[in-house]
Amino acid sequence: MTRTFAGMRTRLVLGLALTIGLGMGGCGKTTRLGNSSLTVIEPDGSNPLTGRSLTIARAYFQQTTTGSVEDYVESPIENGTFDLAVPIASVATPIMLRVELSSASGIELVGGTPSYYPAESSALEVLVGVPGTCSVVAGTQMSSARSSVGAALVGSFVLLSGGVGAASSAKIDAIDGLTYASYTLTDATTALGITRSVPLDRTSAIVFPAERAPYIHRLFDANASTARPEPTLHAGAATADAVVAASGIGVAVVGGGTDAAPSNQLTWVGPRISSDGSETLITGTLMAAARNRAATFASGLWVASSDDVTTTLEQVPPQADFSYVRIPMISDGVRRNASLVFDREGTTGLLFGGVDQNGVPRTDTVAFTGCDVTCVASPGPAWTTARTSVAIDPAGILVGGSTTSGAIERIRFAAGGPVIEPYATLVHPRLDPAIVRYPSGVVVVFGGADAAGPRSDVEICFPAL
Repeated sequence: MTRTFAGMRTRLVLGLALTIGLGMGGCGKTTRLGNSSLTVIEPDGSNPLTGRSLTIARAYFQQTTTGSVEDYVESPIENGTFDLAVPIASVATPIMLRVELSSASGIELVGGTPSYYPAESSALEVLVGVPGTCSVVAGTQMSSARSSVGAALVGSFVLLSGGVGAASSAKIDAIDGLTYASYTLTDATTALGITRSVPLDRTSAIVFPAERAPYIHRLFDANASTARPEPTLHAGAATADAVVAASGIGVAVVGGGTDAAPSNQLTWVGPRISSDGSETLITGTLMAAARNRAATFASGLWVASSDDVTTTLEQVPPQADFSYVRIPMISDGVRRNASLVFDREGTTGLLFGGVDQNGVPRTDTVAFTGCDVTCVASPGPAWTTARTSVAIDPAGILVGGSTTSGAIERIRFAAGGPVIEPYATLVHPRLDPAIVRYPSGVVVVFGGADAAGPRSDVEICFPAL
């Protein structure tokens, strides 16, 4: 299912009614209403109704309109089929779907889509699976086997940049999250190697390769001279400690430099300015230079900065050029390449992972609570399966990092503080995979390496209930 294009083009906009019927009768039985069709199938292409005593199909949906909340429609499953009609408030507003198929004993299969425009595609495939499991997506491959690929969910497409296979790769792919068709895009002009990538908006992402300057990839710009510009970021940003998606704003690029000369700056990168066609850039300053930083965005940017002895927690208001120190002195010692996550409200967080001065993964964590008023640091839950080479989603999903265990975990912010718990299990354990997470909680995993070397396949993982 691989196609080759020199560039990407937007899908044709289709005329739809304000209510779209989505026929979800299982594999091979798709009801078409107007210009829209949707099929629910298993990742191997089989019919999810076969061999199961399913009785209810339910589709949850939410459009990103002001004041919208998640709602659902449901249908009985009778004679091996069912029908659902999802109401659409606006064809110009993205929508998200998640699906549950249940029997008398409870929910048996779940799935979901990325955020997409209702008029964006005439053929959607919602892959479903048993909660807490993963499956290889049949027929979907990257253009080459590689690990350490930069993955960014750009609208309903996954942009996959660079990575390392037999050598540093210049390959760039896109995978359609609505149909799982894969596309090979024009290679980068030079090898990218280990790459990080974060979406700027629904049409572009910022790409941080290890082997060349950062650039912005405008996914639907067919003009080779304008599709991948290099923005002017703060000094040292090419080796940024963190590149963080900032919902509704763009991306925050935090720190960087070298151990001998670490940066004390950050750059906010926003969507394109209509007047001149370039992205917005705002440079800010953190309290001090630091060798190690971890960052996340939740109602503002949170940055944990360490000098290998103590750690400082700072908060940066959206697009501000200054920070507030929330906790000045946390005795945490050496924790290099750590990760930081916060709940949506920015009230509770967790600093975890990284390695100590001997390169040993740290199992202890630091919890932050009460940050809506005044932050307090305290010992967090032990990460008993602590490991390196893990892919981490900003929502706190931890994927891979071991050639012997396919565990996927999540950080959940409970009433008593953060907890680390099982989420799903990979079919193939992977070091340094690339991942994206859909709003439904579905995680899609690309490449990575196992004991035999780099992989090119794609797994989809369904969240535990």
